Amino acid sequence: LMPHRFVRRLALEVMTEVVAVARAEEVKLEKVSGTIDLNWIALTPEERRAAGSPGLVAKHGLLLAVGFRYRRMRSSMLSAIERGRPPAVDFLNGEVVEHGKAHGIPTPVNTAVRKLVWDISKGKNRAHIDTLRALSDELLRDASRA
Repeated sequence: LMPHRFVRRLALEVMTEVVAVARAEEVKLEKVSGTIDLNWIALTPEERRAAGSPGLVAKHGLLLAVGFRYRRMRSSMLSAIERGRPPAVDFLNGEVVEHGKAHGIPTPVNTAVRKLVWDISKGKNRAHIDTLRALSDELLRDASRA
């Protein structure tokens, strides 16, 4: 999935919301795999508005490298859905959404991802790149109206 720019952007937006909520909760984020600093990977307001920048290139490059390294792995949520089990999305993205609400921090991307995962698990949508593209397009439309 990471070769697609819009997927990397969705991932960066998810992580940006995670970092904002973690800061509000005064949670110290550990480096992922001991090397990836989520505070660094979170998009700045300028990066969110810009079409491109050296910082965005570096962040997209990092996600490409991570995506390549873990390209053969399947997510535990997708595996759970395929086995007919409920996905753990409420304990991941859902926590970000709920804690964001408590601090008045908007979490539109995590909210949309949470809903999409539940829709996939209930058979209302499918796990496919086109589904992610539609989500990305919808979020961009909503952001441009704000």
